[in-house]
Amino acid sequence: MSKLLKQAAAIAENATVSTETVESQSTVSYYWVPENEVLDNPFQYRQIYNPAKLLELAENIYHMKNDLPTLGLEQIPYARLVRQVNGDYIPLERSDVASHEQILYWLRQGDVRAEIMFGHRRRRAWTLIRHGIVEGFKRLGLPLPAEFTTPLVDADPDYASMPMHIGYADNEQMWRHAVSENHHRSDVSAIEEAEAMATAKAAFGYNDGQIGKVFGYARSTVANKQRLLKLPDGVRQMLMDGQLTERHGRELARLAEFPTEAIEAAKDATNDRQSPDALERNVTYRLKNIDEKRKKQAEIAAAAEAVKTFVLPGQSQPLGGVVVRSDKAHYEFETFDQTKSAETGLLSSGTCGKHCECFCLFHHPYPNKEALRPDPERAPNVLFGCASRQRRANQDKRWQKQFAATTAMSDSERKSLDGRNRRKQIADEANAVGQQLIEESVAKMNLRALWTNVEFWKIIAKRNMPEQFAKRLDKCRSINDVADVYVRWLLDATGRVYNSDAWDTTYDAGKLREQIQSLLKLAGAAIAEAPIADLLWMTATGKPESEPLPDL
Repeated sequence: MSKLLKQAAAIAENATVSTETVESQSTVSYYWVPENEVLDNPFQYRQIYNPAKLLELAENIYHMKNDLPTLGLEQIPYARLVRQVNGDYIPLERSDVASHEQILYWLRQGDVRAEIMFGHRRRRAWTLIRHGIVEGFKRLGLPLPAEFTTPLVDADPDYASMPMHIGYADNEQMWRHAVSENHHRSDVSAIEEAEAMATAKAAFGYNDGQIGKVFGYARSTVANKQRLLKLPDGVRQMLMDGQLTERHGRELARLAEFPTEAIEAAKDATNDRQSPDALERNVTYRLKNIDEKRKKQAEIAAAAEAVKTFVLPGQSQPLGGVVVRSDKAHYEFETFDQTKSAETGLLSSGTCGKHCECFCLFHHPYPNKEALRPDPERAPNVLFGCASRQRRANQDKRWQKQFAATTAMSDSERKSLDGRNRRKQIADEANAVGQQLIEESVAKMNLRALWTNVEFWKIIAKRNMPEQFAKRLDKCRSINDVADVYVRWLLDATGRVYNSDAWDTTYDAGKLREQIQSLLKLAGAAIAEAPIADLLWMTATGKPESEPLPDL
């Protein structure tokens, strides 16, 4: 062992001060503190350290072991002394560390530790040398670098203690030291900075302006960073790991009130490598859907309350309550037009009403202003309806006969009823053709190829699946089952148009064929210039349908 090493070992053993003269002829005093009694700054907000860079720093220190009395450490960290009281570490007062003798006294006490002001990377590098890289990285809670060659395989007992400058700092100063140490480091995440800012507010009563002066940021930047702390833990971890940028985080913070949506949007951003601008559009789309759902739920709640005291035309007793249905699309319900006696007569005569299983309330995004509803002001989109078109048609005929037997129906009323029946027939015929097209195409389509085609999912992402299709997903047990539901939903959603002859939304065979051909192209099918029934269909790949669903 060299003379310098012997001197360093003696100093460490006695925990005494070392005084060395450097080239500038100035005198620097430091103390040797047991490595396992050196603690991080309690306000250190940096959580991620690069294992490869820590190993590089440790090797640089170790290579200078025989050249410096500090065992190779060129810049000695600064620390304050704290005493353990009831499980907490309490800083010593300034008067307790005013002299060399006082510092030596406290260092010999078993309940005293040193908390670093600066030098957290150096402390971790020292741990690697002291315990060897395997045990060292384990103690630091870090993985081994992927590839490395190093002399630091074995533990070195010479590094049992670490040189420290000992001084005084209160908690606020310790926080400022942490900011100063980390502020210009590129590997400190926005989440870590935001946590440091939140600490300053909670512990020291700082406002955004005061925090901004310490960090060198504008007040608005401080506020934006702190909004990131409202994100779900999983999204915050993505920001800390570098999977998402701070700009991504700021866009996702708009979804902070909706954790599930925020997580899904974050996954979209990472899986699809979305730019912040693309993510902004995704978030805006999700917020719009959330707002629409909120409005829908609010209207349904208002209508459910109003219907308790609502009295149907021609009746004397309030309804007391009516079931709200969402298991069908809005165009599958029949409404009651208040201006047409042929429709209100169904209610006033008791032919239709609460006693019917199909009588209900439902939400319609584009309602007829004349449709009967329990609360036009607070719930203009929630209407009374009939969930069975066939039953409604039968009730229309039944009531028409009863009405004709007791009252002379006016020509205008009869024409209105006849027109309604005619339009219903047109709608039923158009929907029957469309439904047949869907059944034929889904039965023969290569659903597995669509399932694995990213363009298919991009189309899917642009649609909002109605509840009646979404519920089918719960029963799916294979890839084909799920793809079957998605294809039916997509064709249903894109194959309907407003039919002016039927005065209703119906299937459009042309649009259905167009969408079906697009799906066939994605699935790898050959498209022939022939009717849809003559197309060359792709068959499935032959994999068993019981194959479990993949992780998406």
